[in-house]
Amino acid sequence: MTQRRHLAAAVIAATMLSSAAQAGDTSFPTGDAADAAKPPIAEAASDLAYKLCPRFLAGQVKLAAPELGERGFGPQVETADHPRFGPISIVTAHYPDGRLAFGGASGTVCMVVADGPQRDAILAGLRANMALTGLAFEPTDSPGMPVRNSKIATFKAPVDGKFLYLQLLEIDNANPTVSALLYNGQP
Repeated sequence: MTQRRHLAAAVIAATMLSSAAQAGDTSFPTGDAADAAKPPIAEAASDLAYKLCPRFLAGQVKLAAPELGERGFGPQVETADHPRFGPISIVTAHYPDGRLAFGGASGTVCMVVADGPQRDAILAGLRANMALTGLAFEPTDSPGMPVRNSKIATFKAPVDGKFLYLQLLEIDNANPTVSALLYNGQP
């Protein structure tokens, strides 16, 4: 149940991320100077997942935060209802090599969703950079049944008598994405 709940959050974010592609926006780079200053999307995804997501979960980062604007995220917030979490809100940024979405439900779940041709590099970066949180993530079983067209790896780290869970997801749908979800849980 937990796996499906968090996978549903990632699918909602991936759907919101792909809405631009469905509207005809399939080009990633804008070709402007701001694109040239952006780090590679794999580096940006790890930075968001492991530096900003813990702060988002703690209520210290809002979607209108300057830290997100500096990373190329626009002011437009997209929101979709999730049956378990209520409103899930994200902001989106275009990178020369893909798109990133950041958001979730503050205090409950934070997600980073990426699409584009660098999916494998993004996933490799997310796997390699978990230590950026300062926590010792260890692999754990993914609860629930396997979900069609997805691969899920689950990790957890102890924090203040609870656990911070991390799920890395590969979702192969009409707009293939990779996602990192961080959420709080009981031991």
